[in-house]
Amino acid sequence: MAIDLVCVDYKTPGDLQNFYNSLMSYPPVRGGGHPTLTVVETDETLPSREVRQVGWNGSNSGVWMRPGENLGYAKACNLAAIAGSNEVLAFFNADVMVTPDAIDVCIEVLLSDPSVAVVGPRQVDTQNRLTHAGIVNPGVDRFDQSLMYPRNWQEPDRGQMSHIEEVLSVAGSAYFVRRSVWDELNECHLYQHACFEIYGDFALGAFLPTQHYYEESYLSLHARAHGYRVMYVGETTIVHKWHQASPVGGVAELVYQPQARAEFRRACDIHGIIHD
Repeated sequence: MAIDLVCVDYKTPGDLQNFYNSLMSYPPVRGGGHPTLTVVETDETLPSREVRQVGWNGSNSGVWMRPGENLGYAKACNLAAIAGSNEVLAFFNADVMVTPDAIDVCIEVLLSDPSVAVVGPRQVDTQNRLTHAGIVNPGVDRFDQSLMYPRNWQEPDRGQMSHIEEVLSVAGSAYFVRRSVWDELNECHLYQHACFEIYGDFALGAFLPTQHYYEESYLSLHARAHGYRVMYVGETTIVHKWHQASPVGGVAELVYQPQARAEFRRACDIHGIIHD
């Protein structure tokens, strides 16, 4: 049941330190094995360095990567996933802080049924407002752009949405996936054909390699197209500050989002996945 954790940071060293501190305080403890942590700093102003080992949880199970360029979240995650081989992969934004038992609860739900491929926890910000409660489209079994923001968005946390439910997708800020499914989706010839057509190269991992946005939406829908389920885990809650590395109304939102939306739609079309 061991897990490989990946955290991607872009110019938010304070957030990264907080994530690291929270992980040291509340590491995965159930199931044994040797969990790993891979941190990718995608700040293009930082010099490229060879991968170096860092101590984590009293061992040398941590890896720090500085590519020397802004790969984007998806490509950074795809690159980092190669560093591990454990049964579960978990991807985090740097502006996330884990809480007691959160990682273990998500692992348990993920591995509770072989049909479950992806899970994501309930999320609140530092003002205790909901920032993620699953992405759904009631009555319509397809992705809908109008529901990209989580349900109950920024409502004060009163304990609502504290259940487990099958959904269309969960937030990429804390995204748990079975490695066997990750590998299966990455090896899908339709997915790789889409990546080559759109980007001129094959993908290293199962996140659609957009510069920003839609990478986890595609993976969730891709997993569902392969017969797997995606689960929202409201029984545990983590902290996600939201939009720390890419401010609302910034370049990422105004430039990268429309481009990524077009890439997402094209990749879905090539695979025959229904989308908005």
